[in-house]
Order: sequence, then structure tokens, then C-alpha cells
Amino acid sequence: MIALGKLIIFDLDGTLADTYKSLFDSADEAAVNLGYGNISKELFDKTIGMPYEPAVELMLSINDKGKVDEYINAFREIYDEKCTETELYIGVESALRELQEKGFSIAISTTKPTVYAMKILKHFGIDNIFDIVVGSEIGELEKEKPELVKTVLDKLDFDGAAIMVGDTVYDVIGARKNSLGALVFLNGMNSKEEFEKTPPDSFFQSYGELINLLEGQK
Repeated sequence: MIALGKLIIFDLDGTLADTYKSLFDSADEAAVNLGYGNISKELFDKTIGMPYEPAVELMLSINDKGKVDEYINAFREIYDEKCTETELYIGVESALRELQEKGFSIAISTTKPTVYAMKILKHFGIDNIFDIVVGSEIGELEKEKPELVKTVLDKLDFDGAAIMVGDTVYDVIGARKNSLGALVFLNGMNSKEEFEKTPPDSFFQSYGELINLLEGQK
């Protein structure tokens, strides 16, 4: 049982790291290679935070499992090379280390396959900050955010107060389904209006602001 104050569960894409370009470029290249043509950025943006299968169905307007699987495999082959072509948001590393020093337990819950999440975290040298990283597994049906968050809680045997930090409505839903608090990072691509039906406890626009919010929760 963790006894270090509150548990903070972070999303990865769009929350800790700006992965947009590497994801879009990989998705677009896979689509072109398979003969679908270039992907619409408007459609791609609507898939942010979604598991791969429904995201692919929406982006490519297909409902054929064989074609969806073919595309996902092509995407993953490309993304395996591009996934580290990304950037941490300003202040992320220092904020994470400060929270760790102050006794917070820190985890990641992401729909991204765990292997890619770990590759990104190791690339930036921050993989040792997290108590656990829970993502999807390649070759298995992707889990949705509520189940991934529950897996974090179960594996850590954590039954105290915890907070989910993310950037999409899926993160807020994952938090609420597990009776957690929810904070949303306004990263420049999302907006408060998106959360009218699923409001978080608070929004923040910088990691200095997040530190202040979390210290107020201690």
C-alpha cells in the first residue's frame, strides 16, 4: 500500500508530451502507403484520446476489421521509429521531480501502447519518476481510459485520494468512473468548451500552475 500522500495519474499524449506531429505524420504516412491518400487533420484531431480501432474507422471512413488491423500494423511500424520525435511541455520534468520530492506518488495511464510510452519516457530520462506506467498492449484489443485508470489503482493497491491529470474528455471520464479528481491541461489544442458536459475540477495552463493546484489538494 502506498503511503506517500496522494496519487497523481497522468495521461501522456497532450498532457506531459506534445506528441501531435509524430502521431499525425505516422498516421498520414501509413494511410498514403496503403492507398487511402492523405489524412484530414480535422478528422485526425477528432480522434485524439480515442483507442486506435475507432480512431482508424473515423479517420479512414472504414468499418472492416481486416483493413483496420492492416492500417494499425502499418502505423505502428512507422510510429516505432517516429515516437521519440516529440517534446515534453515546458516545465514538465521539473514539476514531476518536485512532486516526487514532496511525497506524491506518480503514475501514467495512457491508451498508447506501453512499449511506446516507455520509449518516450526513457528518451527524456524521466521513466524512473513513475511508480507505474499502464498502457495498452500491442496485439490485444485496446482498453479505454476508465479500465486503464482502474488498472493503475489495482496494481498499486491504492485506496486513498487520487487525481487524474489529462487533456481530453476521455481523461475526465476515466477519472470520474473511478471516483477520482480530474484536472485538465489546456495545451493550446483543446478548449474549456469541450468539457461542458464532462467538467473537470479545474483547468491549468502551465506546470507551475499545476504544482499550486496539487499542493492545495494535499
